[in-house]
Amino acid sequence: MNLYLDNETNIIEDFQERQNTNYYGEIIFLGESQLAKKVYAKISEIKYWCNWINSSGKSDPPPDFYSEKYKLMMDVMRVNDNEQKFINGKKEVFVNREIEAERKASNELEQFLKENNITANKVFINSNSGLIGDDAHNYQRYKEHFRRVVQEHIDSIPLYKTNHPGYKVIFFINDESDCYRIEPGMTSDDFHLFYKDKNFVEMFVESGIDIVIWHTPEKRVLTPEFGWVQCFNTVIIDTRFLNTNDFIEYDENKIKWCNK
Repeated sequence: MNLYLDNETNIIEDFQERQNTNYYGEIIFLGESQLAKKVYAKISEIKYWCNWINSSGKSDPPPDFYSEKYKLMMDVMRVNDNEQKFINGKKEVFVNREIEAERKASNELEQFLKENNITANKVFINSNSGLIGDDAHNYQRYKEHFRRVVQEHIDSIPLYKTNHPGYKVIFFINDESDCYRIEPGMTSDDFHLFYKDKNFVEMFVESGIDIVIWHTPEKRVLTPEFGWVQCFNTVIIDTRFLNTNDFIEYDENKIKWCNK
């Protein structure tokens, strides 16, 4: 997770930089969809991206980006597996220790740069939240955060369609969760296939979403032979071709963080 990605434009630029290279893992298209391939190209390739309009400002009408030329509109969202829910009286409070640590480090760095008259255009912060094991990365929190964030954006689709009638609806999910495996095997063949997990993909069915671009830059494993290896890059889903019979109902107690 990184505060640089608090900006929707930065999220897309980071995504574009990670495409067209095997180093960042496999790009998966679910189903034979020409629309999905077209939409992916229109977002991942710089020569097409110039035809999009940024509407992600607080005073701009949603969603975050749209293209009059391609008749596409896109909402960008971030999900993670760190956020914890607490009850404060009758109110639900969501806390992310990693973001708290990053904000603290960011404020300290900003003060240092200012005091030393240093200019930095792009800064990535890799802070330490102090959390380990399941406290740091947890499937249950991943699932809950994903469902909450995606549902909030689904609820806004009628407004998006009012603002841009006739446009296709794209959800760009920047999934900053880690990689998970299924016990007991815990081998490369036992990866948690998030894009087939019923807890996640059932939300896309008859939701009003046309295309999902599911970017997973943090799904990687640490190996003794090759160091960090990227497991997944991006999954592109045309929701018309989702088949509920293909969804996997995992035993959640057996889904474990890869990098304990």
